[in-house]
Amino acid sequence: MLDQLRFKGDYNHNIAVLQSGQGELVTSRQPSEEADPHGYLPCNYCYGFFVKSELWKHEVNCKKKCGLPQEKSRKRNRVQAAASFLIPVKGNATERCSKILSRMLHDDVSLEVKSDPLICEYGDRLLEKHGSDASKDGYVSQKIKEMGRFVIAAKTLNTSVKTLQDILVPPMFKLAVDAAKKASGYTKAKYRYDRPSLALKLGHTLKTVGDILIGQYVKEEDEAAANRVRSFLGLVSSEWNHYVSHRARTNLEEKKWNRKEMIPLTEDVLKLQKYLKSVEEDASEKLAKGPDPKAYRMLSETILSQIILFNRRRQGEAAKMLLDTYHSKNTEDLNEDVMQCLSKLERDLSKEFTRVVIRGKRGRKVPVLLTKRMTNSLDFLLENRTQENEILETNIYVFATANSDSNVRGSDCLRKFAQLCDAKHPETLTSTQLRKQIATLIQIMNLQDHEMDQVAKFMGHDIRVHREYYRLTENTMQLAKMSKLLMAIEMDTNVYKGKSLDDLDLDLGIALSQHDKGGTSPRQRDELSRAKKQKLHPEPCDSSHDSDDDEQRRVLVKRPTKTKTHGSAVQKGKQRRPWSEAEKKAVWSQLGNWITLMKVPGKKKVH
Repeated sequence: MLDQLRFKGDYNHNIAVLQSGQGELVTSRQPSEEADPHGYLPCNYCYGFFVKSELWKHEVNCKKKCGLPQEKSRKRNRVQAAASFLIPVKGNATERCSKILSRMLHDDVSLEVKSDPLICEYGDRLLEKHGSDASKDGYVSQKIKEMGRFVIAAKTLNTSVKTLQDILVPPMFKLAVDAAKKASGYTKAKYRYDRPSLALKLGHTLKTVGDILIGQYVKEEDEAAANRVRSFLGLVSSEWNHYVSHRARTNLEEKKWNRKEMIPLTEDVLKLQKYLKSVEEDASEKLAKGPDPKAYRMLSETILSQIILFNRRRQGEAAKMLLDTYHSKNTEDLNEDVMQCLSKLERDLSKEFTRVVIRGKRGRKVPVLLTKRMTNSLDFLLENRTQENEILETNIYVFATANSDSNVRGSDCLRKFAQLCDAKHPETLTSTQLRKQIATLIQIMNLQDHEMDQVAKFMGHDIRVHREYYRLTENTMQLAKMSKLLMAIEMDTNVYKGKSLDDLDLDLGIALSQHDKGGTSPRQRDELSRAKKQKLHPEPCDSSHDSDDDEQRRVLVKRPTKTKTHGSAVQKGKQRRPWSEAEKKAVWSQLGNWITLMKVPGKKKVH
């Protein structure tokens, strides 16, 4: 009892010391030499301060002394993270932000974040922006840790810096640039960043943090300080790209140049589908016999994987499907007028599928199509959603995690089943690569523009994004298509006259042999060079010729001479008439190659 009273008194004293930054900590065991005060954390049961690396050992014995039951959990308890809850955060951080800060790994970055009020305010703004979406907590934690690394880098370069607020002034702009480079792993000799994406993110984050600080100064009616921050942001807007962003963006693009890209093989996709269905049947049989948490989780993971695989949906979108969203799915019959405009196959398919609209990227609504088998499996899964299967009533997700309020991760499910289904290239069976596969097949199908718009809308992105990121890779296009074009140009014109790239069919051996022999002869090259020096210009022939002559495009017509009369140009000569069929055939037989190449023939060829 006396030890507990003593530890609680020491705890109150130590918290006051940490908040003020002055004084000495009273620990359970005093160190023999000076130690880092941040290396100690309080116990969750007796409130005594112990070395954080040894805290877990103390808590095991402390529970026994206090008569508390021992937890039998398969998961490893995060003792240091739980102890961090007992240390208050500087600034006016909200309760939700304080929980995020307390869940961080207890290291130098988290200590810097907790001790900087401006970074905590930035975290609160992000949480306010994303609302009650608990899935964004990880993103917020990542963003504030980026600023923590930035401030730590600035402190190593300039010891006068104490907080992020000290950097947001014009004289410190050069320090901000150097700190961003240091935090991003910039090597001056190679002009390369180890983490170029971090360098890009810091520039955007500094603008946001600067706006927050300006708002604080305006509320305090300190216009001079607000103007200093505005001047700093002006420097960021005008010079940050020159010193940081441009080189970082270049490094990111260079990494993508020779990156190996593969889309999933159809054989691997079929293997994964077959394996998922077999695992789903086994899990359903076990769960039908009685509560089984393992079978419930396996069934949940297989259904989620099948939905992602069938719809080519982003894993995060399908995994975060809400219970209310699924229960409110539309099961009504489609509009009769629309159904009459559809084909028989389309009408039959519309009766076999159920459409559920979920939240997609950037708040877009994206549909998920469920087969009857998927719908029956989901209904069976929700019927067994009980506490016996370790699912909490407070969990709002369809694919719930055991004893938690979070959802199952679709990427983990796909990765696990891809390894188990004996696929040739399991690393390609990801949601992103599956989306690229369907975009590649769309290219082969050669859909029309309005059909492409429908596909892009179903995939949950803009048509421009679809064309830039989800099309067939440049490596395939350049090797397969452009090489065929270049080889055909070096051959006779009859090979490619009037044909598209898809219509070209070359014999590889003949094409390579002709390429190795060297293309055109010296005589032909001389004639082409002299033809470029001529000032004759081809004119299109009269439009009265038939469709066969349309392919000839244009023929050469001799220009009528002009003479000056009374200072004006007067055209002399007979009135032009349409070409006869005999004249067209004669010209085409003699100059057909030059007309196709749209080049002027040499003098020797004309005579």
